[in-house]
Amino acid sequence: MEQKPLSIDIDAIVKAKTSKHIPQCLINLLKRVVHQDEINAFLKRDLHGVDFFQGVLDLMQCSDSVAGAENLKLIPDGQSAIFASNHPLGALEAMVMGKHFGEIYGTELNFVVNEFLMYLTPIANYFTPVDVASTSVMKNRNAKERLQQLFASKKHVVMFPSGAASRRIDGIVQDKPWKKTFVTMAKEHHRCIVPVKVDGRNSIHFYLLAKLRELLGIKFSYEMLLLPDEMFRQRGKTISITIGKPIEWENLMSVKDDWTLVKLIRQKVYSL
Repeated sequence: MEQKPLSIDIDAIVKAKTSKHIPQCLINLLKRVVHQDEINAFLKRDLHGVDFFQGVLDLMQCSDSVAGAENLKLIPDGQSAIFASNHPLGALEAMVMGKHFGEIYGTELNFVVNEFLMYLTPIANYFTPVDVASTSVMKNRNAKERLQQLFASKKHVVMFPSGAASRRIDGIVQDKPWKKTFVTMAKEHHRCIVPVKVDGRNSIHFYLLAKLRELLGIKFSYEMLLLPDEMFRQRGKTISITIGKPIEWENLMSVKDDWTLVKLIRQKVYSL
């Protein structure tokens, strides 16, 4: 049976998620916010793998810039890396890394992502799903097993240790506190860590909504619904990343406290 192209259907999603009557005007607004028609037109092209990553950048009319690519040659022979990156935009930085790292490593590349991204079937084979924003990922048996299997493989792994797009904190656009999973896995599986910095920021509306939600004590991150629109707001811009020198696992072992390493590597990323 021929498989239907992936598509977004806000009407069906709303119907499935709530039994309450939602005014059609609000549903139509949500369709515009997530750019349903534009995204579905793109998905009909049925792109896969690196072509999908490049296709998203083309759709956004975004160019990309990669500095420090020569540092990838410093990854020890036969060793797999963990790319630890800040997460200022929420999507396009992954497209740039997927494009460039995918061209180098092919299918031996994987991103640790939120479970809902597995719906992106054209690139789902690049993903390992976990609740990356959770502080107790390693206490979840299924998530732990998936991560252990991934890090025991030969695949290079991209991680955003904050688990969410950056927010405006203390007047500065920066990640929320990083989780230590990437350090723990690097030590356990003898992987080097490659720091990666992404330049960019979302709109003031995104940060204001996040701050208002926090002030009201609302736990659900409603600002995340704006991320598709934030992606389209980057239209025509250059997405720049900088790749640092690998930190070898032997050097990681010399620091006993993982949280100390998390702090040091985060500082390294932001200093690139």
